[in-house]
Amino acid sequence: MTVRHRGGAGGRIAGLLVAGLLITGLPAGLTAAAPAPRVFRMVMGADALTLDPVHSNDLQAALVIPNMYSTLVKADAEGNFHPDAAASWRISPDGRTWRFVLRDNLKFHNGRAATAHDFKWSWERLAAPETKSPTARLLLASVVGFEEVASGRTRQLSGVRAVDDRTLEVRVNFPIRGELLALLSHPGTAVVAREVVERGGRNWDEKASGGTGPYRLVNWSRNTRVVIERFSSYFGGAPGLDRVEFIILPEGATQVAMYENNEVDLAAVPITEYRRVAAHPVLSKELLTINRSQILFLGMNPRVYPPFQDPRVRRAFAHAVNKDAIVRTVFQGIYLSATGLVPPGVPGHNPNLKGPEYSLERARALLGEAGWSGRLPPMVIPANPRGADYRLLAEPVAAMLRQNLGVQTQIQLMDFARFRGEMGARDKFQAFITGWTAAFHDPMYYLEGILYSKSPTNFTNYLNADYDKMVDQALTIVDPKARLQALQRAEVKAIAEDVPLSPLVYTKFLYVKKPYVKGIETFTLGLGLLPFRSVTLDR
Repeated sequence: MTVRHRGGAGGRIAGLLVAGLLITGLPAGLTAAAPAPRVFRMVMGADALTLDPVHSNDLQAALVIPNMYSTLVKADAEGNFHPDAAASWRISPDGRTWRFVLRDNLKFHNGRAATAHDFKWSWERLAAPETKSPTARLLLASVVGFEEVASGRTRQLSGVRAVDDRTLEVRVNFPIRGELLALLSHPGTAVVAREVVERGGRNWDEKASGGTGPYRLVNWSRNTRVVIERFSSYFGGAPGLDRVEFIILPEGATQVAMYENNEVDLAAVPITEYRRVAAHPVLSKELLTINRSQILFLGMNPRVYPPFQDPRVRRAFAHAVNKDAIVRTVFQGIYLSATGLVPPGVPGHNPNLKGPEYSLERARALLGEAGWSGRLPPMVIPANPRGADYRLLAEPVAAMLRQNLGVQTQIQLMDFARFRGEMGARDKFQAFITGWTAAFHDPMYYLEGILYSKSPTNFTNYLNADYDKMVDQALTIVDPKARLQALQRAEVKAIAEDVPLSPLVYTKFLYVKKPYVKGIETFTLGLGLLPFRSVTLDR
């Protein structure tokens, strides 16, 4: 298969010169005023944790980084894949070798031409154990030689070869088709200028951008704002905005107030503000409701809370939470009750999967069978502090567990750095409320990222060799339909039988956008906004 992309010629501005002077139509002695910069401002509820692609694993980074960096391919709103840094690609008949031909006008922000050698270096950096990338295994495990690099035995990713400056060859361990394109659309696989990383030292990503994307970094003031500006040598043509400012403001109601005061052009609407905005004569016309590939869940950690070592106790906890009531009252019927781990809109979503449903009788019976009725130790439930939804969800969940199972529960709030660190340590939290949003359209992002035993983001310490084997086998299946069916069987094994976590809510994006903002493209991933390549301001 070969995919080609052809770009149109750029427009030209004709000038009229008379006697060496440009005719402006202005009175003598006057010059035309420079046009006002086209600046797009939006609010983010939290700062990005990083602007280094290999460490990108949070929603804010997933929004900012693709505006500055390019991957071989990119996804559109429907999950179809298109050329990005690669102009075309082809696959060998056995499905094991891919050849990507890069664009001939691919340039880094420092002006240097980007080559296939830069992609190879970038991927080897991603795979290196000292990088400690949270997504390296998920993205590159199928590439020949990944395990050797990840284990520190070599620094060379043998399955990736720069045939010449413009041709990158990638060999995989088994025939895979569309799912490889999904992996290669993730910002973690973006090409990065080696000299920018090495000269910048630690936290180089706070000082400069080493990408080839439509915008380059101007300033990153931690917890205040990120400013990027147009890159005039972008291979896709200079973007329609001169500058984009991401303003960091955690409080949702204040975000909407800034929008109403015309201080920003786009802002998220917290669920607590939804009714007011939806009833407002002006704001209601500017309201965007977008489907989202996010799952909020209750994680249960048997390493820290001994009763969870018995799957009957985990199922009892899942049965004790009335998700429908929470969605109806707390989330005003806008969100959806979750039935599985993979949300609607993601390929492989199983609408027939039914994890433990609300049943007070079943919950108490299971607890009694396990010998924990009336004996459960007190429980502290930390809630992800990035966004009000987690806290709003944690309160009724804790109350229902307390009322229905007799366990003393306490919600714990902390700053995000501590929350992320302690959750990542996997030996601190008894249970926790958090969420997971896909970075590409594939169920593997959930089923491997959250539950695979070797995943660094397996925060519940779920360990089931049969489940791992099911996921491993699914990776080797060439037929897309059969692959998704195999992954659905793995999801049933984990969510309906073992219950390492309880899926609670599928969320949606709620935004307000000024009418003069044109060209915004939305999708279900990340923070719901595709890179601002085509955005313009019509005012």
